[in-house]
Amino acid sequence: MVIGLSSAKAKGGKSILAVSASVNSQFNRFISKSKVCDISNGASVELESLFVDVFKLFYLTTKKYPERIIVLRDGLGDSQKPVLLTTEIPQIK
Repeated sequence: MVIGLSSAKAKGGKSILAVSASVNSQFNRFISKSKVCDISNGASVELESLFVDVFKLFYLTTKKYPERIIVLRDGLGDSQKPVLLTTEIPQIK
């Protein structure tokens, strides 16, 4: 499974978190999902629910869960790497 993940700040103290993921073993079917999040809570708190959704669709398509997952993360600056390590990666695991 290949997952692309990006976040961006929006107006009004909000953030947009978007995920695109392959939903089959041939990498030729994808799903995209997005959520508007409150920046004060951090966009990454919504990450787990997005990942659960894409894992469920992968399972419905293939009748198994992915053996390997590659996550490509965009939309973070260097100063935000601690958030990635402490908040997002544990949610993915």
